[in-house]
Amino acid sequence: MDDFLGRFTRPQSYLNGFEEIEYQTKSRTEDYIMFCINHNRFGLAQSHIERYNAGEKQVILTPEQTQELDAKHFSQTQPAETIYVPARGEDTVVQSQAPLFKIEEVETQIEQMYEYTSAGESGFGNLHLKYAYKTCDRLLIQMFKQGFNQIHEAVTIKDKSKLYKSRVVYIDKHKLDSDGKQDYRPVQVQEALLSCYHSMLKRRLVSKIKINQNQFAITPSGMLLAKHKLALAIEGGLVAIKFDVKRAFSSVRHELIEKMLIEQGVSNIDSRYIMNQIKARWSNNFHQLQVGINQGCNLSTIIYCGFSNQIMEKTQAAKDQNGNSYKFALEFIDDMVVITTPDKIQQTINETIALYKEMHLEVNTEKCECTHPNFFNKSGIVNFLGQDFGKTAKPLAKQITDNLKRNLMGTQNQTFQTRINFYSSANASQAPVTTDLSSTSRSTALRTSSFIKKLTSSQWQTWKKYSTQMHPLMHSNNSHLTSNAKEVLESSYPARTTIR
Repeated sequence: MDDFLGRFTRPQSYLNGFEEIEYQTKSRTEDYIMFCINHNRFGLAQSHIERYNAGEKQVILTPEQTQELDAKHFSQTQPAETIYVPARGEDTVVQSQAPLFKIEEVETQIEQMYEYTSAGESGFGNLHLKYAYKTCDRLLIQMFKQGFNQIHEAVTIKDKSKLYKSRVVYIDKHKLDSDGKQDYRPVQVQEALLSCYHSMLKRRLVSKIKINQNQFAITPSGMLLAKHKLALAIEGGLVAIKFDVKRAFSSVRHELIEKMLIEQGVSNIDSRYIMNQIKARWSNNFHQLQVGINQGCNLSTIIYCGFSNQIMEKTQAAKDQNGNSYKFALEFIDDMVVITTPDKIQQTINETIALYKEMHLEVNTEKCECTHPNFFNKSGIVNFLGQDFGKTAKPLAKQITDNLKRNLMGTQNQTFQTRINFYSSANASQAPVTTDLSSTSRSTALRTSSFIKKLTSSQWQTWKKYSTQMHPLMHSNNSHLTSNAKEVLESSYPARTTIR
């Protein structure tokens, strides 16, 4: 694998504005910007370039000072490494044997991968992988399959392996950090071959790791289903509380992940590889990390869902003094909303914070939200998966159109994007969105049906994929819609095919 990836070179990235800084005045600024570029911190480098060109005076740390601060932070935050050993009689599932990956699994996974995604450190991306699959017969795929099986059965991960190198890109969060400066989210872009391998392993783990039915991360159209269930709960008079966890992925303790894998009965080989992979993480000053999983790795999703499952289970298992359930949780990866009754809000807040504390996670109360105006920021608004929820629910048809835009914007051609923008602006004055379900469901559904007729054949295929996944929802849990709205909705989502 390393020899293969070593034959590729990723093109150099360029930043706008760097050449505009006058040479004689940019000595320390240039050093710091080049330090950011060399460490793939392009968002941070671009931010400093823009500030410098705007004439902003700021204190810039040298690479040595940055490394010193990182070492200090590491020593203060890293726990001592512990190894989980189940006690005698502890309730665990018998661990199964992990079969070798087959060439058909590799071929299926390559076919399902998106073409146009960012490449990893080597520059060998999904498009190259799909091209190799189509043109090299089975010879190259057979080599990949053998490599995946050898890596999976290995006792340890090879040091400094090119397969596990990743680029860290900084995504603009469009808000300021605690120091009043532009904030960025670090995301790791891993090798396409590693993504293919981890996706196959993820598919195997889905059948083993217990995932709560209200965790929608691996459910088709899960984002829509989660928002729909939240809307129904609010409409029924319940209160929604959103909890924000500080650096959720980066704070997961490795020994708790190991404990979860053993308890769920994941095979020894699979568990060993997962633990080797998440422990092969290093800080900027080359200290091995004892906490956290990679944000940007497709295997991390299922690991975090399994890790957080006991939080959701304990939340749903809670009973009041009369033995009645009074709360449950909805979660999409690490975005969690707890639904409770109006008289149990403070109790639910205290209990949920305590549950996270048991898992060594910290709740950021400053970013928590509640649909009751007397708690947290007192806005009475909860933003869940990019949508605002208040005391009243948004119509289901409006949620569907919002979800369509969220999934398709940026992934289709410019013509389709222009059509969506035109469709939204052209109908804004005709049918304003309100919270009255009976008055808006039909009009919004009619606009959706009209919009479908404008799609080209390729765009229809994409729409059909989402419509068939959402189709079961159209026949259940929509008793609050008028009969006319139901008829229009069901005719707007024809289930012509079955999506795997």
